[in-house]
Amino acid sequence: MSDGHVDFVCRILSDPTLAKRPGLEWLLMEFYLEREKLSEPQLERFFACLDASFGHLSDEKVAFAVGDFIARVAPAIRALTLLSEMAMKVNSRDALAGVYLGLDILRKHRATNGLSLAKIEAVDRTADARAAALKPL
Repeated sequence: MSDGHVDFVCRILSDPTLAKRPGLEWLLMEFYLEREKLSEPQLERFFACLDASFGHLSDEKVAFAVGDFIARVAPAIRALTLLSEMAMKVNSRDALAGVYLGLDILRKHRATNGLSLAKIEAVDRTADARAAALKPL
């Protein structure tokens, strides 16, 4: 995949107006399907882009796509770190659902990803604290 494709998607995600447009989750799913075509530097740039833009994402479908992508594609420790960072900057409960989804995926695959339940639960508590700080729906 070309750097231009990665840059294009990152520009969309970084724009709060464009990130609210319907259908963005399909673009993220396409990236998941094409993940083998991404080089390590491209993947890392994309992870950083997802992390940086997560604060203004408010759509649950997009948040689910982000949480799923990170949990399934990033190395386990990197995924846990990203989900923790995203939990602290999220601004809506709908978006926080994507963090919980990512944590559930990591929890389900603990036997193969090497993460301890205690580490996952610590990030879960961070997400719970952030949820408590957000306005109720």
